[in-house]
Amino acid sequence: MTELREKLSKAVIRVEHKSSTKTHKWISWESIKSITDEAGDVVGKLATSECHAEGLKKFALLKARRLVALLFHTRHEEWLERFYHNDFGDDMFPIEVKYEGSHRTVESTKTKRRAEFLEELFQYHDFDVICDMWQWMFFVPIFSQDDTAYVFDWRCQLPFVQELETSESNFSTVTHLVIHRGHLKFENDDQIGTVLDSDGNPHVAVKKLLTRGTAEKLQQVVENEASVLGRFQNHNHPHFVRAIARYTQENHHYFVFPWAKGGNLREFWDQQPSLSRASLNFSTHDWDTYIRWFFDQLVGLASAIKELHHPDEEFGVSCRHGDLKPENILCFSHDAPGPGKIPTSVKLVIADAGHAKVHEKVTELRQDITNTPAGTNTYKPPEVVYLPKEARSRRYDIWSLGCLYLEFIIWILYDRDGLQRFRTDIGPSEPFFKEHPEITVKDMVKKWIQYIKEDPRCSSTGPTALGRFVELIETRLLVVRIQRRQGSKPKHEAIDFPTEHPELSAEDSKLPLTMVTRPSFNINEPGANELERADAIEMVEVIQKIITRASGDSLPWISWDGMASTRSFWPTANLDTRAQTGSLRESNRAGLQGV
Repeated sequence: MTELREKLSKAVIRVEHKSSTKTHKWISWESIKSITDEAGDVVGKLATSECHAEGLKKFALLKARRLVALLFHTRHEEWLERFYHNDFGDDMFPIEVKYEGSHRTVESTKTKRRAEFLEELFQYHDFDVICDMWQWMFFVPIFSQDDTAYVFDWRCQLPFVQELETSESNFSTVTHLVIHRGHLKFENDDQIGTVLDSDGNPHVAVKKLLTRGTAEKLQQVVENEASVLGRFQNHNHPHFVRAIARYTQENHHYFVFPWAKGGNLREFWDQQPSLSRASLNFSTHDWDTYIRWFFDQLVGLASAIKELHHPDEEFGVSCRHGDLKPENILCFSHDAPGPGKIPTSVKLVIADAGHAKVHEKVTELRQDITNTPAGTNTYKPPEVVYLPKEARSRRYDIWSLGCLYLEFIIWILYDRDGLQRFRTDIGPSEPFFKEHPEITVKDMVKKWIQYIKEDPRCSSTGPTALGRFVELIETRLLVVRIQRRQGSKPKHEAIDFPTEHPELSAEDSKLPLTMVTRPSFNINEPGANELERADAIEMVEVIQKIITRASGDSLPWISWDGMASTRSFWPTANLDTRAQTGSLRESNRAGLQGV
């Protein structure tokens, strides 16, 4: 028995929690199983009658391993037979002492079964200590995929083996922790288990929700995020983050997610050099692989949003994210990308459902006033300004994606320096649209788009996948209008994006034109010739068509012939808003200043 107790003592995990300045002690399920496997004979000898020895051993190994470890650790192994005769095993724990006047009782917190046979143990002064403290060291939760909303006692130890760092935002804190592999009933995939410690324990992110409002408001936030994350789980889409667990402890609400090694997309852009400056050092195959990875991520994010906006199942229930931005796009990868590497192992995943909203009816615009907070200022769409009291459309997300996609292309072509110049040009933390004299896409955004379209890599000898995608952003995503005007006819006609060389027909160039659909409007209506913003279905279809044609060699991913001109085609800061776009092809000396 002494040897068994020593093994249990050595198995205790001690974790320093920086947030609480406490040391948490617990024993993993893996250690309990290993140690109790060797305790069968010892347990059998605890039976007061030989005829009960075998039954006691089976009870201990099949139903009460944690209980056995607890009783041996506290030197009360002789109590085990009481539990055996009353069939009171691990599934009844934790237990709690209840007070009825001067009378004390013991019951299971799970089943509420009263354990009258334990009441005589109150004569032992340390029985209360076992209930209040020691049991929590052995009955540590195991998270599974059953989508249970756990509620834990404040004394419950959680299966974390290391706390690394904590960051805080307006709505939550996120703590980087390592969870014991034996307390996570999930198979490792392209999210869970991408980051492991030396013992094979997964790194996780634990998000604690914050609110400046009432407890009722916080509960609404919790239920909303849980609902959206549940939809993420149900879709099982590779570009939605997977929630590992949800739990409440001490009136605080937590969500557990896999840890993304690559951080978020903003951090990825800052830390991972793009291939742009070293473009001539890479082969056409490398560039094609790079741009194909880029498009795979674009269509992956778009298709994830499409599933939220237009679900196949549960007809009538739709959802929008409401806060799409680089900080809410996580970068999962088994391998850490670095300078000069093509980051094809990185998968972009949509996270942070805090602003998401589930709609019980599938409508583009509901008639009730929205109560959902606006997302980040930079990526918010114009309707937040010109329709402040209207319910927000699912096309809110389309604008946000258009902003994010444009920044992604700038990073691809001009590296983080070019992206920083773009942000400086449109104004730090400023949206992509202006309000005066009318609400429209900012001139600086338009000029950057034009600059990209004229980049030799996008248009040197004809259409490219990159060029087509920029046109999609310009003509279908960053569009102010989100709905047809009343009285307009929803008739659809096929159109195509303009090419850089209009004198070439699809037949002549052998380059199929990218086809999209748009509604035709009553030309007598004011502004009726304006397009409305695309929905997620159209966005996915167009991106997929670009990928299909580029994969089939009928459309180049990028113009290799334009690579030689790249060094003399590099943006500089402080684009002159008074300049004309026709001078965008000036030398590097003039750069964007010459526009």
